[in-house]
Amino acid sequence: MLSEKQNKRSSDTSSISSDKEKVQGVERPESHPSQPRYRERQLGIWTLYYPITEPWLESIPVASVLKKIFEFTASIPIVWKFILETLSLGPYLFVLYFLAEIVTSIVPTIHLRNNSNMLNLTERVLINHEDQASAYREFYQVFVVYLVTVIVGWVAGRVDSYVEPVIEQRVSLHFKKRILAVQSRLDLAVAENPEITSRFNRVTSYRSRAWTILRGLAEFISVVLQFVGQLSVLSHMIGSREDAKVFGLVCVVRPLLTQARWMVDMNTSFYAVITNQHWLRMSALYDLGTSAKFKKEVLSGGLDSFINSQYMKDMGDLGDTSREHPPSQLSRLRPFGYHDINAVFEALPFLLFAWGNIRNRSDGLSLTSLVMIQQSSNSFSTLIWRIMYSGGKIWDLFDNVVALYEVLNIKPSMKDGEVVYPDDQHSGDKGTAIEFRHVNFAYPGTEKLVLNDLSFTISSGQLCVIRSCSGCGKSTTINLITRLYDSTSGMVLIDNRSDYQHLPLTVQENILLGLPDSKDPPKDVEEASKLGGSYDFVQKLPLKFDTNLEPRQTGFSNRRSRENTAEKYKKLVDAQKPIKLSGGEWQRLALSRTFMKNSDHVRLLCYDEPSASLDPKAEYEIFERLRNLRGEKTMIFVTHRFGHLTKHADLILYLKDGSIIEQGTHKQLLAKDGEYAKMYSIQSQAFLN
Repeated sequence: MLSEKQNKRSSDTSSISSDKEKVQGVERPESHPSQPRYRERQLGIWTLYYPITEPWLESIPVASVLKKIFEFTASIPIVWKFILETLSLGPYLFVLYFLAEIVTSIVPTIHLRNNSNMLNLTERVLINHEDQASAYREFYQVFVVYLVTVIVGWVAGRVDSYVEPVIEQRVSLHFKKRILAVQSRLDLAVAENPEITSRFNRVTSYRSRAWTILRGLAEFISVVLQFVGQLSVLSHMIGSREDAKVFGLVCVVRPLLTQARWMVDMNTSFYAVITNQHWLRMSALYDLGTSAKFKKEVLSGGLDSFINSQYMKDMGDLGDTSREHPPSQLSRLRPFGYHDINAVFEALPFLLFAWGNIRNRSDGLSLTSLVMIQQSSNSFSTLIWRIMYSGGKIWDLFDNVVALYEVLNIKPSMKDGEVVYPDDQHSGDKGTAIEFRHVNFAYPGTEKLVLNDLSFTISSGQLCVIRSCSGCGKSTTINLITRLYDSTSGMVLIDNRSDYQHLPLTVQENILLGLPDSKDPPKDVEEASKLGGSYDFVQKLPLKFDTNLEPRQTGFSNRRSRENTAEKYKKLVDAQKPIKLSGGEWQRLALSRTFMKNSDHVRLLCYDEPSASLDPKAEYEIFERLRNLRGEKTMIFVTHRFGHLTKHADLILYLKDGSIIEQGTHKQLLAKDGEYAKMYSIQSQAFLN
């Protein structure tokens, strides 16, 4: 795979310095007028980026609301289609499910009215000394209603607990099947498109899954029914009192203020990234010291002391800088938050009615009514808030339904062929003829041509070997032949890399770990990179030796399920993506770290297939440099290939079935004409003939 440069972050010239800065090993260039700009705010170890180039429509509240209403109205047919499609998966089950949800939402209202009747009865018996016989009859009536309500609620709960997982599985698997059918047919050009990937990630995330959408709609209906029920009970208790309007206002103000506070938070869009270098380095060092995948490098390099000392140093430099999540930090900085609003309004309805009773005794409420108002006012305010919250979520739910059906309608960019293969003319041929005519190809999302005016012909039945230096298009040519991609231009006529462990640090630190106590790190790293053959491609990276090939993914947006979030913060997200290197480039980087070990403290070097991903020229150059270390250190190579190194080895050990069967120099082993000579003859025969 060719190296791909990381996308760069934009910066606000008025709020973010125009000079190039390094954040997590990523370059932040000067902003371009057409690119999003940001206002920067430091919050503990985090940097918050607030966009200051919002679309003009979003800056006008009325226009924004009208736009939402238009989108909401336009999505109603799609939502109706979604409901009908889910209902078709089990009509009777869905009827049972929604009936259970309706009954469950009504039960609290019946309980509230029943409690009010029971308290009224008790108050009349204690204060007014009501007739015992009539009190018993009324008690039995209330008790029967209570018992029936409990039984009905229990039955509804059992039905809901049985039916819900069945419906959840049917809906989830049905839409998973549809998404699978779409995604499995996509060609690579579409499947690797970041925008398409983002769409699929959205509809498969928890908040946008089909079942989550359906469950959200059911919850909204349930909350509305609860609200209507409790409103009727409170209206009956309050009656036509003059202060009833004040009570209603107080109940509404609390959730309104809470919702307003919440809307301010949600509409304050920002993108947060950890930029504190001490914290990032501490996290990388902790992973390096504790992860099993780095254990070999740590033990073989004796890096434990270095890791611990550097961790302590960065921890001291970090000090008490807060690492708390940004929303939590922002909440602590506010002088007046959600809890303060609740504290003020929680007891206010009860106090108002108590004061009204004291002021106007003749029109006062009973003690039962006061107690019930105290109990129900808080739950009523909570219901109002839940309706506002659920109503706000309805926008997102409708939006998610639209996004789901947009994904289900995605088509491959490459059309299937219409010609039967093989045709009658070539049905008897042994093999397939392939011809490339002036083929050019660039990977989707890039402009750099990987193949440039490539033309060749392979006749039917021929054996063809394609060879080149690393990253020169061998794999790409195969991808075009197998039609994983279509060529950018030209015609294709029709009749596998080793993985190397890299550390989550910068390129310089990856190489420097070969000799952590280097006296002059920049100089030694540069020299080692030249010896290891990595210097040239490192110079092409965004920040050269300071580039982090695997930056930590710390960024997130506080705006959930917003269609413009991905595009708005694209550059900030892309800046955290790993750099892609070819197998040969990773191997050169690993060899550069090896050359850092050229120290008097290191006396033994061991290599396991050090040139598996290198072309012959690079292999020759690397082995020549390694040979120059002979006499200074003991070097052991494990390889299955005969080549430049075997001819110059002081000792060759030939193993078979776990035992040494021959040893000596290359010339000595050839003279023995044993197993080594036979294997050498097999490999060299291809070149001699």
